[in-house]
Amino acid sequence: MYTLNGSHLQIYDSLLTHTTSPNQSELDPWSLYWNGQVTAKRSSFERWWTIRFANPENNLEDIVLTNIGQGFYPTTTQTGTITTIKPRTITEEGVYFYGNVNVTITNLEISETTGDDIRVIN
Repeated sequence: MYTLNGSHLQIYDSLLTHTTSPNQSELDPWSLYWNGQVTAKRSSFERWWTIRFANPENNLEDIVLTNIGQGFYPTTTQTGTITTIKPRTITEEGVYFYGNVNVTITNLEISETTGDDIRVIN
């Protein structure tokens, strides 16, 4: 699922899950690229490879990422409110910071990652 620049996705009290586990030879169907603004509260995302947050004004509250390939992955500086992010059972790293991304997360709970809890790519 891709969102376009200028779009707005709202998810409340929801579970967004893929029906099958990611296929390592073709990850695109399990990859979410959200270029628009995302507001998500008390929601879980399961069985995806990556969810990339490319809009700076995302508001995320009490988000659980379970059975995900790459954990929380903002691709630009986040100016919105981000509270309680819980990456669990992650194939690679729990949180990614790429380039000069700045993010303030209140209450980050990382557990069960195969890689490092936090990865900085510069």
